[in-house]
Amino acid sequence: MAQPLSDEVGLTSAKVREVRIWQALLQSPERLSVSDEVEAQWVQLPSCRPRMFSDKCVDLIGRYIPGVILSTIRSTDKVTSEGESVRADGAPYILVAGSGQETCTARAKRVALELGRELGKRRCIVVTGGLGGVMETVCQGVKEEGGGPTLCILPGETRGSANPFCDIAVATGLGHGRNLVNSNTADAVIVVGGGAGTLSEACFASLAGKPVVALPASGGVAEEIAGRRLDSRRTSPVKAAGSPKEAVDIVFRELEHEGHEGKKRSENHC
Repeated sequence: MAQPLSDEVGLTSAKVREVRIWQALLQSPERLSVSDEVEAQWVQLPSCRPRMFSDKCVDLIGRYIPGVILSTIRSTDKVTSEGESVRADGAPYILVAGSGQETCTARAKRVALELGRELGKRRCIVVTGGLGGVMETVCQGVKEEGGGPTLCILPGETRGSANPFCDIAVATGLGHGRNLVNSNTADAVIVVGGGAGTLSEACFASLAGKPVVALPASGGVAEEIAGRRLDSRRTSPVKAAGSPKEAVDIVFRELEHEGHEGKKRSENHC
């Protein structure tokens, strides 16, 4: 039997109230007082999709409501009751590097769409170069699963070139130089198809000691570098994944192992 919420160690009275509002909404909206109704506006019904719960609150809710609803809560953006986003602080940034619109093959698009859907099921920020091809298709897959946000780092000077599935577009004006920004922003890289630009992103990430995973079934650079070391000084090769799901699993396993937020990588990566 679950402990009363008030017995939870380290749970503030505000979070206890937040959980109780959600429980009352599940059972009967009529149970809410006037003040509760005001605070319940942060819960964002209908469709059982509360979007204003802190991480700690969501973890505790799992002891009191059905798992199917909990999974829905975990799949949404979560914000503290003070309105501060918690996603950017705790979620990893995963760069998907791959073919642009002109060179993207049908098989690379199939892999990218499935990869986007897999990433959309996980708590992460998906980073791309923001244009077409693999970049657009992976963002589409993320949004189909209600995931994201998608962060698109563009080579041009305006945001207008961003694909329609971008949540946040950054116009760098750096041309191909934005590939370094992509890799620096990410905690890990997944390679789908691709050419020279994609290879540069994978190399920058490898030099920084970040996990790089390739999907050889997508062809292109991904097929060429899967299972290989990008530099003789690197001790581990690019991981080869047999499926998009495996690629995502590998990335999250690697990041969990190293602790992506607190990891201090060596500066001798030149």
